[in-house]
Amino acid sequence: MKKICLMGLGLMSLAGLVSCGVGSSSEIAGVYGFDSIQIESNGEKKTIKKGETFSGVKLDEDFVKFTLYANNKFETNSYLTDCIQIGTWSNEDDKITLSYEITNNSETVTKSGNNLKFYEGSEGNSTTISLKRLSDSPDKGVEDYHYHSYNSDYSYDDDYHWYEPACSHNLYVAKNGHEWENEKCKVCHISIYSFSLDSDQNYQISDILEKSTFSFSNEKKHTIPESYDEHNVTSFNANIFDFSDTEELYFGKNIKKIVGSFSRASSLKSIYFDGTVNDFVNIEFEDYDANPLYYAENFYVKNNDKYENVEEITIPDTVTRIKERQYACFRDLTKVYMSKNTSIAYDAFYGCDKLSSVYFDGTKEEYMTKIGQTVISSTNRNIDIYVYENGAWIILEY
Repeated sequence: MKKICLMGLGLMSLAGLVSCGVGSSSEIAGVYGFDSIQIESNGEKKTIKKGETFSGVKLDEDFVKFTLYANNKFETNSYLTDCIQIGTWSNEDDKITLSYEITNNSETVTKSGNNLKFYEGSEGNSTTISLKRLSDSPDKGVEDYHYHSYNSDYSYDDDYHWYEPACSHNLYVAKNGHEWENEKCKVCHISIYSFSLDSDQNYQISDILEKSTFSFSNEKKHTIPESYDEHNVTSFNANIFDFSDTEELYFGKNIKKIVGSFSRASSLKSIYFDGTVNDFVNIEFEDYDANPLYYAENFYVKNNDKYENVEEITIPDTVTRIKERQYACFRDLTKVYMSKNTSIAYDAFYGCDKLSSVYFDGTKEEYMTKIGQTVISSTNRNIDIYVYENGAWIILEY
């Protein structure tokens, strides 16, 4: 793994690679893993949390891991530098004093509940590393106690659970099948999704586990998460629903972009959107096939905590132009109300086969100037256009 430098830290006491044997045959008093780093420089603060990427390195709990043994020895397990640090520790009034054998120095760590905090620097220019307690004594009495990386030492079983590290220490075995809760397995904690973090620190769902390994492929109802590990989920790939049994798909207004295609989501029937119609039509679709309404029969938006199908739409006055196919395949839509300041692109209401009336809040002359002979739906030529003249709605006669 790439080594990184955090503001030229003097926190070398946290540095070290896996060191086997320090706690040999000794019980563990506490294991603490990385939780976050807060960097303050010239009065500006930046916090990097577990799971985020910093200088090309994903900071998981193994980035800095700290083990306190019951015999008052300690060791570090970190990727900050290449030197090993071991020593002794003592605890008094929630202040843990660490005494280093190699450098022959000591420092004090603040302990608060299940957290340790290492602070260095001065006001306006400092670094604080926070660790969270992971366990008490996960492997009492095992000689050469050390940690394992899920990315290398562990293998998969037939149900895609991690098991049996390469060193033959049988620290974790699970072959019970995945039990999904909030898109994670309750047994091995693996997510059903593959995530990528964009430049705005938002997650994009790019892929999903092999369909045969989890119950998702047999679910009739599926919800795209609004967030994951404290990051908003703003995009997903429609291809994750290829050949799945999903009939009902739920997602919310955090979604700003959908890529891929729903063309192979043959079971999809209904879309439930937790946002407004305006939120939905402003989603960026990579192509028409990325819009689920092309394939679903029903579309519902949430109104006062209740999902309702979309039969009428009022275009906001702030919208000056309705883009091509922006309202495509609103299959239950019957009426549209719009401002006289709004123009319509060709086929803006493609696939809206129940649409019967468009109310343009302006005169015939204003309509002809703004929209004219534009075909607003190539699939439905039976739409009456109403304009507002002399205090009444009248059908536009061309």
